[in-house]
Amino acid sequence: MGLQTSARVPSYLVYTALLAQAGTDVPAATVLENTLGGTVVWARSGVASYSATLAGAFPAGRVLLPPTQIYSEAQNGDLLVTRWVRAGANAVALDTYNLITQAGQEMEASAAEPVRVEIRVYPA
Repeated sequence: MGLQTSARVPSYLVYTALLAQAGTDVPAATVLENTLGGTVVWARSGVASYSATLAGAFPAGRVLLPPTQIYSEAQNGDLLVTRWVRAGANAVALDTYNLITQAGQEMEASAAEPVRVEIRVYPA
């Protein structure tokens, strides 16, 4: 009797990328996986605030954003926290906050120390 295999159908769409950013520049994304069906465009919205946009990709009640994560910027010893919010059907927002200075701080992740991000969108 032969062994049957079937292709696994993913239970969600996903966008996974490594972000690097300097000063007031827009984050540069190295996309690891993107099954959302379009190109996610990153922008710097203000001090320590960034947004990812893709028309209609983030429907209410179906978007899972990663839990807060803490990462260290080795070059200056800072500990930054990332926080996500859904900003509407077309965008999600990412803020970064310095645990040491207790203030918002630019991501400033280098290519050697990128910030890993993941966005999941579940079917209706």
